[in-house]
Amino acid sequence: RQMCIRDRKNVEPDKLKELKQLTEKLQNEPNKKRKRRKFNELDRELHSLIVQSSPNKRLHEIYSRIYDFVKISQSMDPKFEESLEEHLLLFEAMLENNLTKAKKILMMHIDNAKDNGIKALENGLYSNYREKKNLEVSKRHLSISRKL
Repeated sequence: RQMCIRDRKNVEPDKLKELKQLTEKLQNEPNKKRKRRKFNELDRELHSLIVQSSPNKRLHEIYSRIYDFVKISQSMDPKFEESLEEHLLLFEAMLENNLTKAKKILMMHIDNAKDNGIKALENGLYSNYREKKNLEVSKRHLSISRKL
């Protein structure tokens, strides 16, 4: 986690500002389905921006392993609006170059996303053994990502 934030200097401030503005605008979207779809697009763009801006190859490897789980949990996350708020807080901290604040927000966001994703998966995604086994693999990948 710290590796991502420490590499903030590699993230283009203009791109961060643009993503922050799009996220702020999204807060007022009245159509829930459209809001979720657009949030998922912005979320993937933010993750990609941060990961690709880091020279850390281990971070790239771990993210590529958990990417499918991230997409699944995004589509099922009933609390995506909380993630939207966390993103705004993270944008602000990164734009302020406040490493301590950004790290705390990122840790909170990862923990919340992990917990919400696992709850969503446990509450009905899998209906057979094979899908349940895939859930266990996804959980292992999440535990690896927590060690960043």
